[in-house]
Amino acid sequence: MPKILKSGFLFLLLSFLLGCSTTREMHQQNSAVVISSLKQIEALIIKHYFMNQDFDTTWKAKFITAAEKINQTKGLNKQYQVIVDLIEEFNHSHLAYIPPQYSKKNYSQSLTSKKHTDPSINGFSLDFKLVEMDSKVYISEMDPNGPSYQRGLRNGSELLAVDDIEVDASLLKKGYAYMILQTKANSGALTLKIAEVDSKQIKKIALALPPVHKEQNRMGLAKITEMVHIEKREDRILYLAFNAFTFEQVGKIKQAIQSNRDAVGMIIDLRNNPGGMGMLACGIALEFCEKDYSLGTMSGPELNLNFPVLAQSDCYQGPLILLVNGFSFSTSEILARGMQVAKEALVVGTQTRGMALPSVFMKLSDGSIFQYPVADFKDSTGRLLEAQGVTPDFLVKYSLDDIKNGHDPQFNKAVELILQHL
Repeated sequence: MPKILKSGFLFLLLSFLLGCSTTREMHQQNSAVVISSLKQIEALIIKHYFMNQDFDTTWKAKFITAAEKINQTKGLNKQYQVIVDLIEEFNHSHLAYIPPQYSKKNYSQSLTSKKHTDPSINGFSLDFKLVEMDSKVYISEMDPNGPSYQRGLRNGSELLAVDDIEVDASLLKKGYAYMILQTKANSGALTLKIAEVDSKQIKKIALALPPVHKEQNRMGLAKITEMVHIEKREDRILYLAFNAFTFEQVGKIKQAIQSNRDAVGMIIDLRNNPGGMGMLACGIALEFCEKDYSLGTMSGPELNLNFPVLAQSDCYQGPLILLVNGFSFSTSEILARGMQVAKEALVVGTQTRGMALPSVFMKLSDGSIFQYPVADFKDSTGRLLEAQGVTPDFLVKYSLDDIKNGHDPQFNKAVELILQHL
């Protein structure tokens, strides 16, 4: 072999060997970083949430297997995906993991809304609602005089994306579609990707939402414009709806209840209400309480909190219906389940998801973000609310015709039950 070819061959061989060594070292370094995050997650779960009997040998084995899989997996993103898949196996609403490649600025911006510049405006209202049916989300109950209708949005359109966030199966599984919509709406402008009602044609509609001058409430990543709707119908049924358990909103609801004790029945609409301050559920429940009871107990390694409802001599004693759906979370579920068990109210609507726990977001050493619960919630019978949710006394689903025509069969059932009681 000529010297020049021999030298070239040796150079290529050396480069190859050095490249393999560098790649191997990089893989080992990446594996160490990802496994470090995995161990941090395991320690946080055991310390702050799972009792020894709950975090059993099966889950310990799963973490060991995950570490082995990380070592065997090539590519940093794929290694992090091992942790994502493991957390999904828990099937827990308040366990979530965001790898560092998604927890940077671009991810945060995708979940938060741009701020409006008018200092006199505190938020914007949605002039339509969302209905979930057969693992899809549809536009419903549009205001025919609202700007969204004028832009071409119609009842029955399937919602596919809000700005740059696709409404996919993972979002629906945890019920985040409505909260993302509310968050994005805070800027006053958003773009919806929809499938039209009959043609199923995919199109994007840019919306400019009407402003409201009401205080806003920050809940996690979502900044939600507070909305309260109070209406006393001609048949003397009082309808109450609100979208967050804050002092201001609950105060208005309590005042309306106290001012309308002559109502023949009351409907409290908890649909699309993501919750808020847990103890405020007790404040609403006591307006209907003739005898002491508890909505349930929140408990964990470092927390034990009872949700008492104390009897009131001047409480409302007429029929009460609570409306719930798959977007009723947290405090909404605590109130609905607690009053249902105590037989203080009937629950109408669709199954809730069981997302009623306090949780913490922790930034790990590699920049990834881990959300974990610090307690469980059990109703007064000892039944866990997590992942089980509230099963309505009367299960009432929407049909596609209901959605297209803006009908509300759940509300109609509530009215029917009150009139039957009379």
